[in-house]
Amino acid sequence: MAERKKIGEILLQAGAINAKQLEEALKDQKHYGGRLGTLMLDRRYIDERSFLNALSQQLKVPAVDFSKSTIPESVIHLVAQDIQEKHMVFPVATRRTASGNVLILAMADPTNVEVQDQIRFLIGYRVEPVITLESVIRQSIREYWYRMDGKGSFRYRPDVDLGADSSASPAEEENIRGERIIDFQDQISGKTPAPEVIRRPAPKPEPKPAPMSESKLKAGRELVALLRLLAKKGVISEKEYLEELKKTK
Repeated sequence: MAERKKIGEILLQAGAINAKQLEEALKDQKHYGGRLGTLMLDRRYIDERSFLNALSQQLKVPAVDFSKSTIPESVIHLVAQDIQEKHMVFPVATRRTASGNVLILAMADPTNVEVQDQIRFLIGYRVEPVITLESVIRQSIREYWYRMDGKGSFRYRPDVDLGADSSASPAEEENIRGERIIDFQDQISGKTPAPEVIRRPAPKPEPKPAPMSESKLKAGRELVALLRLLAKKGVISEKEYLEELKKTK
């Protein structure tokens, strides 16, 4: 098995740093300890996108920046909040394959196979890791579970620009709102294609009930009023209301 390239070597070959910067960062690492990439980030030798792409190349795992993506609530809730916080993971998408469902999982450490196995056992999905920065996952968890109270679809808005164009055209915005999918576009680095995500079409409006005759209204008046009240309060869905309404005809 070929020896894994060192992060400094990858950054140097990519032209993200020069030899002098690498030498100084290595001296810091020897003196203070810590991860080389983190030290270079602290010294501002590299930006977060360069570091993320270098990690992706080193670990041979796709890197993802999902700052333009909307993640459905149902996807995020596939993995419990305590597991997300403990292992710095965040579910970003799902897809169907012939062999079963797949969860696309953003991880700070995609080499942690034990966590992937644990999640696979708990939810019954095969786990496909993608790598992103720990700071991004930490912020996503904080925003979704504490500021949004774990409700609704989530759109990550970075504190730090990773270098992507954060603007989106009205057409892109409409696509995100309508389909409620994660759209990686060109944000997965390397040659690995973006995952085929389960698309969730925007729900079609339910047909309005046909006007009832006066005699029918009189016969089922109390039931109809009760059903409408329950639907308005969210106890039953509009679809359930319409189905029950048909029975009064």
